[in-house]
Amino acid sequence: MSISDANHPIEFAIDVAVSNGVFFVKSKEDGYEPQLIALTLLPSLFPKSQCDLMYRLQSPTSLLYHRAAIQNPLFLQNHLQDVNDDFTQRLLAIHKKVLANPKSQQFHFTVFRSDYILDAGLGKEERLTRQNASKFKCKQVEVNTIASGMGPMSDSVRKTHRIISNFLDNEVNQHSDNVTEGIVEAFAATHHLYVSQEQHSSNAYVLFVTMDNELNVIDQRRIEFELLDRYGIRCIRFSLTEMTSNLELNDDMTLSVDGKEVSIVYFRSGYNPHFYETEEHWKVREKIELSQAIKSPSAAYQLAGSKVIQCVLSKKEVLQDLLQDSETVDELLDTYAPQYSLASNESKVIIQEAIANPAKYVLKTQREGGGHNVFDEQLVHKLKTLPKCCYSSYVLMERIYSPIYDNIILANEGVRYNGTICSELGIFGAVLGDQHSILLNKTFGTLLRSKQSSAADGGITAGIACLDSVNLC
Repeated sequence: MSISDANHPIEFAIDVAVSNGVFFVKSKEDGYEPQLIALTLLPSLFPKSQCDLMYRLQSPTSLLYHRAAIQNPLFLQNHLQDVNDDFTQRLLAIHKKVLANPKSQQFHFTVFRSDYILDAGLGKEERLTRQNASKFKCKQVEVNTIASGMGPMSDSVRKTHRIISNFLDNEVNQHSDNVTEGIVEAFAATHHLYVSQEQHSSNAYVLFVTMDNELNVIDQRRIEFELLDRYGIRCIRFSLTEMTSNLELNDDMTLSVDGKEVSIVYFRSGYNPHFYETEEHWKVREKIELSQAIKSPSAAYQLAGSKVIQCVLSKKEVLQDLLQDSETVDELLDTYAPQYSLASNESKVIIQEAIANPAKYVLKTQREGGGHNVFDEQLVHKLKTLPKCCYSSYVLMERIYSPIYDNIILANEGVRYNGTICSELGIFGAVLGDQHSILLNKTFGTLLRSKQSSAADGGITAGIACLDSVNLC
């Protein structure tokens, strides 16, 4: 059965998705309301050679960011000290305090997700088919170092698509992922490292730092429940706001929340300024960073994920200095789109080029979470009006245009969209290490997100993008 067939079993597909837990949970005064997360009806084509290559490159990518953030302590300070952005500077100040405090936890842990788009070229609206898939190469969009979500949910969508495809007798070739298992094993290893350290309690908890009104509860709870079921590791969940009244940094630098010792602080929020409404919120973050708890991520890893650092790490001489591996450096560079700091010496020429050809570029800010990139005429206006004192917090990147593909997007209302989509591939990995060594560097799965081909930017919670999975070709 093809995508163009008129009588798709939409109700069946939605039932499969719901039965596999593909939904947000909205809080209500009288309880909770499940809301289907938008997803494609069928998995979308993706070239196997590129998926396999990005999977293989995740380990050196994780290593690169660990060396930049952790094993070269002054790297972040040197490259971010002049960035004119209050949020970046607050995190950088905390990072500096941690560097000066030998009693802070020396091990760092995070779950990365590197995001890629297949490059069809500027001005080319090409369709992705099984016949031409090998011509498209992946370009990196960004590396997420904090709140890299939708891993467990990607497992659910993959299973949902497998069931629907089998029901329709459609050919499907999926990547052999188990993102949930990979994340949980990495958390368990990190927890066990913490409890093995002197004077740490074997009954310590993993702390999930959540939003005040969390939608994506199911994605997070699966990690929590698997940690409890498989390893007996208990978790607690609090927002930064809640912790302004129940968090304690003890004399021995252990961290307690609600009277419970914390082994890992897992940030699923805290990546943008609006999470820090008061100075009390910043005091909570500082206490966490100074503590013996292992952060996922630490301020260092979070800063390494900033657009300014991503731009720095796209330069060959920087890659070579950090990795000392010419072959890997060349492979990584081949996946990078050209990037330019507005504060660089060549910025005047690049800015004029972007104003004259705005479709060729995207302007990136220091913000995370989707919806912050600037395109087209808005890009022109921003570049013409942006004060020079703010140049240091912006990066121009050559825009990546994806090939398009036919699919149907399902949501609560049934069919939300039927037409051409474009996709973004995410690769999950995790690193655990300190300034001198790496104890864990694993890659464990894929996430595919798609959107209407006419949409420029926007995330899943904003209702623009949707969950998808790869059908390798």
